[in-house]
Amino acid sequence: MSLLQSLWQALPQLSGYELVSLSGRCSKARWQGKGEGAVIPDAISASHCYIKERGVFILENGTELESHNEWLWQKLPDRVRLFHVRRGRDSPVELFELHEDVDSNTLRSISPHLCGEDVYEATVWLINTNVHIRWCISGKVKDEQLNYCYHR
Repeated sequence: MSLLQSLWQALPQLSGYELVSLSGRCSKARWQGKGEGAVIPDAISASHCYIKERGVFILENGTELESHNEWLWQKLPDRVRLFHVRRGRDSPVELFELHEDVDSNTLRSISPHLCGEDVYEATVWLINTNVHIRWCISGKVKDEQLNYCYHR
């Protein structure tokens, strides 16, 4: 089974996540901390899967923040697209097309997503039924690495 097929089977079964965010030395945002929460797969079809997440993120200084996101995964024949649904399901923001890198057994963003002066890239891999996503964000203000582990 391909990594794309394994990812597509895992997404509807997810129920929670853990997040570790690390700030690099050039970061002015200092978005460093840990988070966790619940995941709710929704509106699943052969080509689309919405994932809602709700949780808490605790900055390294102890500040606790409520967190929530919604993502749309779109399955294509040889890759997946990932959208951030921050503006509602009628206006998803396309982040990446991710293709399979057979040598590293990962899905990698084909080209980076630009948001203002920041550049976002992502790598996705599976360990057992856990979906791991590493976001690398760099720019004038940000130098962050977000490491998500989504689990059943």
